[in-house]
Amino acid sequence: MISIKNRFYIYFFSCILLATFPLLKVSGKTASLQRADSLYEQGNYLEATKEYEDVIDTNPSFVAYYNLGNSYYRQKQLGKAILNYERAIRRNPTSADVRFNLALCKSKAIDSYDTRSNFFFIDWLQKLRDKLSTNQWGRLGLLLAVLASLFFYIFIRNKSVARRKFFFTIFMVSIIFFVVVNALAYWQWHDYNRIKQGVIIVEQETLYSSPDNSAKSLSEIHEGTIVNVNNKKEGWLFITLPDESAGWITADALEII
Repeated sequence: MISIKNRFYIYFFSCILLATFPLLKVSGKTASLQRADSLYEQGNYLEATKEYEDVIDTNPSFVAYYNLGNSYYRQKQLGKAILNYERAIRRNPTSADVRFNLALCKSKAIDSYDTRSNFFFIDWLQKLRDKLSTNQWGRLGLLLAVLASLFFYIFIRNKSVARRKFFFTIFMVSIIFFVVVNALAYWQWHDYNRIKQGVIIVEQETLYSSPDNSAKSLSEIHEGTIVNVNNKKEGWLFITLPDESAGWITADALEII
């Protein structure tokens, strides 16, 4: 018969393993991905692009999106390069390489917008949020929950007043960190999943006041611009630009990230 104490320890260590052990995945490259990489290294970027897109159709991954972005950049298709770098960064926000390449592409885009700067503390929090992926924040949150449970168990089982105070304190600290970590995970998930964004993939597109080619033209937007997609209607999309101006564009001019 397993005692309650031993059951707790079994549960505790099982949760530790679950929280810290990465998700199982194949470490080796697939034959298709190797073929795409080989074509890229040979400078055959057009064929490499087709291979990477086939890989993504069956097994979308950070590596495939990142390399596809590189292929489009080599072909001077800035919009699709930015699109795929953005897709890659949502799978691995910690990658310095993809962040550098994305910043380089954005610097080459024609359009620039005056946007409201965030308070420095918000910028710092956003940088902290993007140190880990949503799944990694989730695993860290699970680990903190397990640790908090352990500290609380030791607190209620201990008879020493000094030790009870100590373990109650670190239990509360664990709870605070648990809340912060989960808040960061939710914030990142919300920005990457609930807010629908897209990238202009055509060289130039007209922004209209209504979903009609005869409507008033508001402005011209260019390849590589990232916009929020708010609504759609029969081949048209209602978008918001980085400067918060809004209007309608044809659906073919944009791809969702």
